[in-house]
Amino acid sequence: MANTLILDQLGRLWCFCIDSDNRAWYTTQDGPGGPFIGASALDPDTLVAFPPRAACNADGRLEVFALSASNKPELLHIYQTGAGWSPWKPLNSGTLQGGVDVIRDVNGHLVAVTLTSDGTLQVARQEPGSPTGGWTDWLPLNDKGEYPVAGSPVIASNAGGCLQVFALNAVDQCVLTSVQNDPGADSWSPVYRLIDPDDTPVRGDITVAANGDGRLEIFASDLSSGDLLHAWQTSPSSAWTSGWAPMYISLDIAPAAAQLEDGRLQLLGVAGGELYSDWQVPGGWAGWRPFSPSPGTIAPFSALAANADGTLLAEVIATYGFTIAQTAPNNGWQSQWAMLGAGRGQDAPVMLEPGRTAPPSPRAETRGESRVAPR
Repeated sequence: MANTLILDQLGRLWCFCIDSDNRAWYTTQDGPGGPFIGASALDPDTLVAFPPRAACNADGRLEVFALSASNKPELLHIYQTGAGWSPWKPLNSGTLQGGVDVIRDVNGHLVAVTLTSDGTLQVARQEPGSPTGGWTDWLPLNDKGEYPVAGSPVIASNAGGCLQVFALNAVDQCVLTSVQNDPGADSWSPVYRLIDPDDTPVRGDITVAANGDGRLEIFASDLSSGDLLHAWQTSPSSAWTSGWAPMYISLDIAPAAAQLEDGRLQLLGVAGGELYSDWQVPGGWAGWRPFSPSPGTIAPFSALAANADGTLLAEVIATYGFTIAQTAPNNGWQSQWAMLGAGRGQDAPVMLEPGRTAPPSPRAETRGESRVAPR
């Protein structure tokens, strides 16, 4: 499960973003857990679509993937070289819809999943001995006649090392999945319904995260009501629950998810332009509450990643991008949001607001208890 935030081998988080002109930018912490400094363009002559996905190669080099911003989107990638970054290069994916997700397999190869314009769910991986250059041909996973696919696919790793892909049935909007036959293998199971016979249709944006014990958990919103639902593996690399369970909130987009240092999941979600937080507690979840301090009104996007010391860092987007970190692992959050990229603001995938030089002030009221350490 790749993200717009990625940790490098030196323990620094990098943030990859798209501006309102469809140009990719990045900014990085000045040291493990430190502030993000500056913002630099990635091959600014090439236009790409939001959101980018980043992953770390086995040799430590970062690689970024995005769909081209064109009438016939194709998958592009760009990666670190000894002298900086390569140009954006196509991965011969064909014309795509939705988005891309990327993960590293048990053999250290990156594996990408995309969805073609005609509903083919497909995967490709790096060739052995070619950590950033050569890739296999794209392998289709679904029979389009039986299971045409829609939405933005997601890829995750089971506890045993087998990768698993998630997407939506284009006919009824139910979740479909395919699993590697063996860790690192080039063969996959036929696509099948994740939760059968549950026929709950969901929106095309889904989130999959691994619990501390290795069980995967999926989050998606009911297509009709918008209510957030979740389902999970009953044991690592095993069967899933027989139906969806409610999470008692309606979000604008699927939540961001990350493990706290102690293995519990932390969620962030945006509802009506406001940021909300929830986390696992013994026997269930703490319950959604407005995030404190509030970042103000934000776009329907949030991201979470772990710093080198185990604290989580959250990213949101208003006119510019803003970040905030926990004060200690498994603890509450800092008292103020920081502008991403030293105020340059090139990370926002929305129209930038010229002349803005400071983040919004936190709201005076404190609603909820997300400032308190989750227990």
